[in-house]
Amino acid sequence: MPSNETQGPLSRLLRPAPPSSVKSPGGLDALSAEEISTIAMHGDDSERRAAAIERLMNGEPLRQLAGVAHGPPSSPDLSLAARRRLAQLIDTQEVDWAELSSGSDNAPALLQIADLCESPACLEQCLGAIDDPHEIVRIVLEGSSLRMRQLAAQRVEDRENLNRLLKQLQGKDKSVYRILKDKRDALRAEVHHAAHIEQDIRTLCASLEALPARTYDALFRLRSSTLKRAGTRSRAKRSPGRASACARPLSAAGPSSRNT
Repeated sequence: MPSNETQGPLSRLLRPAPPSSVKSPGGLDALSAEEISTIAMHGDDSERRAAAIERLMNGEPLRQLAGVAHGPPSSPDLSLAARRRLAQLIDTQEVDWAELSSGSDNAPALLQIADLCESPACLEQCLGAIDDPHEIVRIVLEGSSLRMRQLAAQRVEDRENLNRLLKQLQGKDKSVYRILKDKRDALRAEVHHAAHIEQDIRTLCASLEALPARTYDALFRLRSSTLKRAGTRSRAKRSPGRASACARPLSAAGPSSRNT
């Protein structure tokens, strides 16, 4: 028969572990919403508070912890937990983003909540409301997620900022760099195209200005009609400053200016 010395260690291995005396976050399931809110706001254990925050519904306590309603500041970890919870409620349409964002002036908190949402729509709206180019540049460089940096890069319009960001991000953040480079290339092409149109208009105006001085012959009407049609087609492309300059030679090329 096995000795007690043999049975002792074996029985200890097979014996069920005693229940933990430490309060587990799962114990919150039996609590009321008010009790959970109290723990989330004033609990002594940070882990338990974070677990309680994950169970909060939309309301003042959750918004205070997230920093989008007036209240005492929370620790960074608890603020992040509250913002993540708000993002979940936005995704499930239990919180309206427009109402939340219009009721808070804490732009960094709103930006982080929008970034934590599954859909990019809230983040796009949040970035679209930023009218400070310097803040957009900062987010391109320091945004907390790749999606945020990419969407911010799409908001950069100034050529100087594009060039500066491209220098700073060369060899880094490749997808953001590509967005900025494509925008700069498109801007260069636009400038080149505008310069080409301006040169065409100058050439056309010079031809129209010279037309009345020519001797009227059988080809005069054809030349005049051709130049007028070209001038009409360029109206939509002409810069405002060139409009009056081309209007005069167009009218001067009319029948009243010809020598018969």
